[in-house]
This record gives sequence, structure tokens and C-alpha cells, in this order.
Amino acid sequence: MQRVLAFLVAVFLVGCGAEAPELPPKESMTIDFKSLDSSSQGLQPGQQSVDPGARTHWTQAALRVGILNLWVGVGLAPHVAVFHAAHSQAAKAQGDEWVWTYSVKNGTVDATATLTARMDGKASVWQMRIDGKVGAEQLSDFLWYEGRYEVSTGYWQLYNLEGKHIRIDWELNSPTDKELKFTDNTGGAEDGNFLTYKLAGDQASVSYDFKSNKKADISWSVSSKAGSILAADFAGHENQKACWDSQLFDVQCQ
Repeated sequence: MQRVLAFLVAVFLVGCGAEAPELPPKESMTIDFKSLDSSSQGLQPGQQSVDPGARTHWTQAALRVGILNLWVGVGLAPHVAVFHAAHSQAAKAQGDEWVWTYSVKNGTVDATATLTARMDGKASVWQMRIDGKVGAEQLSDFLWYEGRYEVSTGYWQLYNLEGKHIRIDWELNSPTDKELKFTDNTGGAEDGNFLTYKLAGDQASVSYDFKSNKKADISWSVSSKAGSILAADFAGHENQKACWDSQLFDVQCQ
């Protein structure tokens, strides 16, 4: 009889969600800009170099992407490091929540992280609290970010000491089918600034719209590196598409 009761209890617990919810994908916080690099593969079919020595179009794109990477790559590196560390930890059930508690010493982070999750229908709801040092800031049980995850979509809301910081809306259908949008929602002077990164097969793109007419669309092939830029503030090419080949030389757009 005791074995039967134990079995029924086990079945009941599994039915009530005894397994910890799946962690959101690591890629839900990061963009891979590394594919826009200086590799050389040769001209694309049908394209002619405008000037074999000129790489101004690619340089414009690479510089802009480098600046974007400072915002969402370097700027969010501590958040990403702490979240990635959770994937190697085990969760414990506490009431109707699951809790991951672990220490992180990585780069500018020397703190204890507490990640919690609870189910809301088919979606999981997440909170990350941090206790310790992040950069120059000493945080105490600080709500660093929170989010929601269901199947292949979700969002993260990041906070700093002043309040809301950046919201990340993401959809990750596969490693080669994804979209992430980063939006400044501080309520300050840069509120509303956003960038969107998309990967569809071999084609990557990033679009951003910042204050002071800082707006551009950049796209490139992950494999060949050939691509294009359309920017309002690209001197000599304002609001005109400018292209480069797989050797990164300027070419006429097709």
C-alpha cells in the first residue's frame, strides 16, 4: 500500500510540474556580429569592383556594427555571463517556484545570482536577482532582469539602479531563424532607441533607429561576407544603398 501511495504522489507531482521549466535559450540575450568580419572570398557573380582598393561601404557598416556591439554586446556582457552560468546549475523547487542559486566570478561580476521561475499557463515567468559586485556597483538582492518565455518567443526586461534599462523581445525558431529587438525604455533622452537583428538562413541583418537621425539598415551574407548598407547619415550615400563584395571592396548594388 505504501508503494502504491508513493507512486501516486510521484505521478501527482510530475503532473503538477515537478520538473523545472526549461531555461530560455542562451541566444535570447545576444547577437553574433562576428560574421561581419574581414574574411575574403572573392567577387560575387555579376559584380564588378567600383575601386579594387576602396572598402568604404563595408567600413561604414563595420564601424556602425562595432558601436552597436558596445551597446548590446559589451554593455550586456555581465547579464549574459550570469545567465549563461545558470545553464550549468541545478534548480530546486520552493513552493510554486523553481530556484537556481549560484556564485559567479566572471569579468566584472563577483556576485551571487538567484534565478527564479514559475509557470503561468504554458509560459514560464523569470526573475534574476543579484547580490554582490557588478562593475563599480555593489548590489543587494537587486532585481536585475525579468522575463517571460513560451515555446520559441519571449522577452527580457533589464533594470539598472535608475529603473528600467533595456527590453529585449526575441523569437528563436532555430539557430538560423531568429530575431531580437533591443529597445531603450529608460524614459530618458535615449528612450525609444532600438536595434533589431535578424538571421534568416545565410542572410543576417541589423536595423537601428536612434535619436538625431541615426538610422540605418545593414545586411550581409554570413558565408560570403558580401552585403549592403542604407543609412541616412552616410556622407555621399545618404539614403542610398551602398554595397560591398565578399572581399569587402565597394561594388555597384544589383
